Amino acid sequence: MLRNTILCSRTINITLVRRIFSCILQFLMLRNAILCSRTISALVLYFMNDDLRTLKRNIVRVSAIAETELKDYLCGRGFEISEFGPIAGLPDGIACHPDLVYCRLFHGDNTAFESNSPIKDLAQLSSITGSIDRGLFRGDARRLSADYPEDIIYNACSTGKYFLHNLKYTAPELLAAAKAARLELIDIPQGYAKCSIAVVSENAIITYDRGIAAAIEATGGKILAHGNASGSALSANLHKTMSSHIDFVKTNESRIRTAISVLLIEPGHINLPGYNTGFIGGCTGLDFIHNELIFNGDLSLHPDGDRIREFVESHGVTIKDFPGHPLTD
Repeated sequence: MLRNTILCSRTINITLVRRIFSCILQFLMLRNAILCSRTISALVLYFMNDDLRTLKRNIVRVSAIAETELKDYLCGRGFEISEFGPIAGLPDGIACHPDLVYCRLFHGDNTAFESNSPIKDLAQLSSITGSIDRGLFRGDARRLSADYPEDIIYNACSTGKYFLHNLKYTAPELLAAAKAARLELIDIPQGYAKCSIAVVSENAIITYDRGIAAAIEATGGKILAHGNASGSALSANLHKTMSSHIDFVKTNESRIRTAISVLLIEPGHINLPGYNTGFIGGCTGLDFIHNELIFNGDLSLHPDGDRIREFVESHGVTIKDFPGHPLTD
């Protein structure tokens, strides 16, 4: 299972002994990929800076039940593996999914908080809203349960510019963090937002979910459909699927305008143990250090694989997949 890349930059002062230890540890990590365990769920990238030099610790949070080949690839790229889960009380198939607890709001060191926000810096944000270290928000796993919507309160999707979720179910502390970070909120009729969306860039996503596509189209976003649907026919089809969620469309039309490009793909064709199907967000992760979208499996096995590759590369992002392996959430 692969979850979307989350960047978190941390600046700390450390003693000389710890500096030496960190250097030795990183050297051993890079030389001994065997120390890392295998297949990614979310890239969580940390930077540790001291007074004399910058030490990069690229930490990847992965499912505790993840596979081998992808983790080996990440270790070879210099990532340090940190296994996640299981979360008590959740079904086995999703209990090790980091994006049920973590949400990458943005990446990079600089964050412009709202001028009228009582939150002036990230340390204060962390003390108010839960736990956030630069771009990475961490929720409280003890608040989750197997029942919807208690399982999706942190499963929002941020592109670094836009924050997408069924906002009536978003955890208040996560919503406060998104607002303080000046992300533009887009209300969608999907609680499993991160599961359903592969982030390509700040202004480009991939999803199978027509409700998400319709909500974004209502903000001015551009929808690229699979199959033969296009133009007004696509718009009509999207809004037909949104008949029970028309308030989402009206709300977004009145609040913001976006320039998001959405590649709408065929649903399914992704494995998730214990479930009928997995989801595109769950089998991908954006490594923004190397500007690479990683697929946990063989992209060519998806009927829209060629279109996905073309869309991703058109936004200046490369693709890494693993031929011969099924796409797996």
